[in-house]
Amino acid sequence: MDFLQRLLDHYQMSESDYQAWTRPLTLLDIPSPTIFDDLDKAVARIKKAIDGNEKIVIYGDYDCDGVMSTSIMVKTFALLGVNVGYYLPSRYLDGYGLNVTKTKEMAEKGYSLIITVDNGISAFDAINLANELGIDVIVTDHHEALPTLPSAYAIMHPVIKSKVPSYSCGAYVAFMLSIALLGRIDDYLLSLAGIATISDMMPLSGVNRDVVRLAIETINRNKYPQLSVLSENAEIDEKVIGMAIAPKINAVGRMVENNTINRLVKFFISQDAAEINELAGWLSAINLERRSLMKEASQNHADVVTEEPAIVLLTAEKEGLIGLLANRLLNLHHKPIVVFTQSLDNPELLKGSARSEEGFNIAKAFQSLERFMQTSGGHGLAGGLSIRKQDFAEFKAAFLELAKAYPIEKKQPKTLEISLTDVTWEHYALIRSLSPFGQEFPAPKFLLKGLKTATFSYLSMDHHISTNIGMDTRLLGFNFPKKDVSEYKYVDLVGELETNVFKGRKYLNFRIGTLTRSER
Repeated sequence: MDFLQRLLDHYQMSESDYQAWTRPLTLLDIPSPTIFDDLDKAVARIKKAIDGNEKIVIYGDYDCDGVMSTSIMVKTFALLGVNVGYYLPSRYLDGYGLNVTKTKEMAEKGYSLIITVDNGISAFDAINLANELGIDVIVTDHHEALPTLPSAYAIMHPVIKSKVPSYSCGAYVAFMLSIALLGRIDDYLLSLAGIATISDMMPLSGVNRDVVRLAIETINRNKYPQLSVLSENAEIDEKVIGMAIAPKINAVGRMVENNTINRLVKFFISQDAAEINELAGWLSAINLERRSLMKEASQNHADVVTEEPAIVLLTAEKEGLIGLLANRLLNLHHKPIVVFTQSLDNPELLKGSARSEEGFNIAKAFQSLERFMQTSGGHGLAGGLSIRKQDFAEFKAAFLELAKAYPIEKKQPKTLEISLTDVTWEHYALIRSLSPFGQEFPAPKFLLKGLKTATFSYLSMDHHISTNIGMDTRLLGFNFPKKDVSEYKYVDLVGELETNVFKGRKYLNFRIGTLTRSER
């Protein structure tokens, strides 16, 4: 059986599925924004505001999706020759979503139209106040909605207010509105929507997949200065977006405790090279600080080992970092995690970030523990909450009981068995033809069975495996010391195929993820 057929079998794809999955795309593959139920209403209100010289403000969010959504809308109005106000809330000062305080401020500044992006579907109090103050609100959001919707002028939502529902991100909705307002698809705005789709971990199928494929192609063709500097001029793919670009954008919302997060929008809409470079330096410095603090946080909690079925931790780390710390602990211990820290705006409260894997549902756990919740939200595998400080011990005990009743399912990753002779550039090209990989369509994991450990070569005082397979192909594995590996005569390796450049030469690596004794 040839390699492509084995790949298709791995993904349970037919030949016709593969042809459809890898078909060349054009901008005609982007849906018409008319699929949104309230599109005409939203566009008419915006055009009325423009014609009447009304003051318009875009209200976003502090994560990558919110930043991209806000930048898309502000840039759209700029292309129409209209200056609008915008605001990215501070995680620390404002919290998530449009609130009553900011609504009052916008009324005082004379805004008569608020357009929310990546938030608003649950902003009942703020929208009711806006209506009382004579301000119309257009909500563009993708978050889960309650049975009752807010009394906004118009609502654009990709699931509940669309003729063709899709689980897409906030920036996709903003991008659809931009198409309607501009009467065309703008390549740069498409690129921002693609970045947000990956950063917000949307399922990479249907329209999401098409947007990401087109965005990657567009970014590599146009080499936008903002994205070039964030990627350090790397060739763009979904991995570069997910691991190099999005984390730098998210770092600002996590780290900055004042309103300077709004400089991010300036960065993404600017056409001035000097301004872009200056803001890129600012962004890079914040990201370096975030990495340093995360390293310190990980070291502070390196000894978190528990026989309990979950980890519920109270830490002094920065609020914006507790989600990252929860992720890191989950990857280490594979049990439900809740990391709390002191709330900055209320000394009586603790703010928490929860993470889990299949088998333990965070959203259902929050429902069961509703008696403790001051605020909560999230989905099956991640969520945020706040509780009273005095309830911490009782909450922890209750959470541990739930984790005991609903243990995480330890699943072996689905793998495709190959041989060393399959690690070729030709086969790598076939794998990449299926890309982008991501949520609900992971990159294939390969299994190499029965390799003789005596043939392995090592780097860095025998700490990392680096074994040549061919002229420019190799086995590469970090933190697999020779003294440990050599205890086995034969091993099985699970990993992925990836490329890197070392000393000016491009290599194809079988990147080792796990190494276990072979049954051979």
